Amino acid sequence: MHIQDCFTVAKLLVLAVIIATGFYYLFKDSTQNLHHSFEREEGSKFEQLALAVYSGLFAFGGWNYINFVTQELKNPYTNLPIAAITGIILVTLIYVLTNIAYFTVLTSEEILSSPSIAALFARKTLFISWPISIAVAFSSVGGLNGSLFVAARLICMGSAESQLPSVFGMIDMNKATPKPALFTSCFVAIFTLLTSDVFTLINYFSFTVWLWTGISTLGMTYMRYGKPELARPIKIWIGFPILFTLLCLAITLIAILASPLNAAIGLTIVATAFPIFFINRKINRSASDCLIFTRWTQKMFLVATPTDDKNIIEL
Repeated sequence: MHIQDCFTVAKLLVLAVIIATGFYYLFKDSTQNLHHSFEREEGSKFEQLALAVYSGLFAFGGWNYINFVTQELKNPYTNLPIAAITGIILVTLIYVLTNIAYFTVLTSEEILSSPSIAALFARKTLFISWPISIAVAFSSVGGLNGSLFVAARLICMGSAESQLPSVFGMIDMNKATPKPALFTSCFVAIFTLLTSDVFTLINYFSFTVWLWTGISTLGMTYMRYGKPELARPIKIWIGFPILFTLLCLAITLIAILASPLNAAIGLTIVATAFPIFFINRKINRSASDCLIFTRWTQKMFLVATPTDDKNIIEL
């Protein structure tokens, strides 16, 4: 995780430069682009708000990744709420200040048409853009690294719950990294390159994420009253999950009205997991073919089941 720390520091440094530069221009009364920043464009529809919210949630949504890697945390019952709250506040504050800084120099049209807003901002203020471009590249690699880290842990947990073949839950014998899960997540990520429009990809991804997030929080709300005897180390006021569930369902329903095709494609992508799930449930994991595949994978990646030393094979 040291490399992730380096990328995060680089990202925060460049954002600090952008914010400081933007507020310098703000104090010089460069506010003409802020006067009409919330005006609604002619011809825009209310349904498109949900798609715009998807892009915003995607940019601000990195804080929730920590929920997927609780097994990697020390003292998660204490550190998880602290990390989540700190992440939400820090990301919101920095990103809002960054957007204000952009509007002190750039117009809405320039922001919408520019492939690299940070580089354009630097070119118009600092008269040099390549350092910012390098920092943006570092930021992108850091985001990719974090996504792969989380995706691999999700695959591992699916294997631990017998929802995926056991080989996906194995880890490297020396580095303790989930190699099969990492390679699988990288292979799946390659398919995202099939579309050249990143916003279309965000709509596919966000629709399914917030649909299932809403369903999950709805289930947790039901469990609060349906299974009151269960232990709950972390417990909050019931109004928060109810409100959160309603918001999740609202933006997914509005998104269906705004772009039914994107919603259908997103659901189709999710539906591809059901055959794999049921086939895996029917397969006997101790069958000879499964054992041959598992042992071949163990030899290829030098991996073993984390909690069972008997699965470490002789090479």
